[in-house]
Amino acid sequence: MPVPERIVLHRHRPPRRRRVLNWQAVIYHGLRTAGWAATNMLVVLGLFVCFLALLGNLSFDGFFLQLSNLSARYLEAGAQRQGSFQLLLVGLVAILFLIVGVLRWHALRQSGSSGGETT
Repeated sequence: MPVPERIVLHRHRPPRRRRVLNWQAVIYHGLRTAGWAATNMLVVLGLFVCFLALLGNLSFDGFFLQLSNLSARYLEAGAQRQGSFQLLLVGLVAILFLIVGVLRWHALRQSGSSGGETT
């Protein structure tokens, strides 16, 4: 049995390549997602404005009358009623945001495509 010239205690492995994070892609997709979310929130706020306009018979006077009525009743209510109204409003905004987000999902999915391609 021949004796090896060198005794190797461990195998030399080539160094692993570090994964480099593509910051441009991270920033691009972050801005696309933030823009998508901001657009959805503006649509939700527009739905509230449309609802108040419909309550005011689609007139400026009626719109501001309904807005004034809502704010006066909110300020006159007790802390428990105000909290209940805030919880109802947050739930309604969340539900409307989810509905609008599902309807606009295609706009977020297209952010991954390059050029004029669609996925």
